[in-house]
Amino acid sequence: PIGVTLTIATQVLAGPLYQAGVRNYPPLLHVMGQTGSFKTTFCKLALSLFGDQIHHESPANWHSTANANSLMTHAVKDATVLIDDYKVGAIKDEAKRLINSYADGSTRLRMTPGQELQEALAPRGLILSTGEDCWDQVASTQARTLIIDVDPTTFSIEALTTSQEMVTNGQLPAFGGLWLSWLAGQPAVQEGGLLEEIEAAQKTLASRIPGRVHPRLFGGVASHLVCQNLFGRF
Repeated sequence: PIGVTLTIATQVLAGPLYQAGVRNYPPLLHVMGQTGSFKTTFCKLALSLFGDQIHHESPANWHSTANANSLMTHAVKDATVLIDDYKVGAIKDEAKRLINSYADGSTRLRMTPGQELQEALAPRGLILSTGEDCWDQVASTQARTLIIDVDPTTFSIEALTTSQEMVTNGQLPAFGGLWLSWLAGQPAVQEGGLLEEIEAAQKTLASRIPGRVHPRLFGGVASHLVCQNLFGRF
């Protein structure tokens, strides 16, 4: 479905826009569905817009420590990292710490054994997440998360197979290369150039949606919509 496809693809394509203003309101997209819904397969296909990911293990997992996943979000500068397989049994405090750090663009300071400040590994890329469950009982993290539900009927096996072939023969990564090439010529993509558009979209959303909604959620949605509109212009 185009809604699912475009939403997940935008989270991947928005990675190179991190420094262009998206980092101020980074969207965290969580794809939730039962085992066998092909959620991880599709997310890895989306990541393959920038190179073959479908034939490799997911680089990060919610069962890893928050420190390990923080290192991953720091390492993937201006890209999107997949953190796979969230379940209720995952350590909620670890997930909460990572998500809050990601949304705030900060991290906790630590001391080295020599009583010196350790270099902070702040997030420098976007997160695409999958899982059978979500952290829906944690208000601070729920307000920072965009959730999309899938089931075993969402994705076509035939379409997934065709997409895998497009990764193998280089078509999908070539498309991602064209996107990067196009972005390089866009004035709005200069550092911080999208921030004004994102904040304007955030104010519009806040004015049109009644009730108490966490400002962070409006910011994440606004970032995602602005990136999606930019992809539409491409």
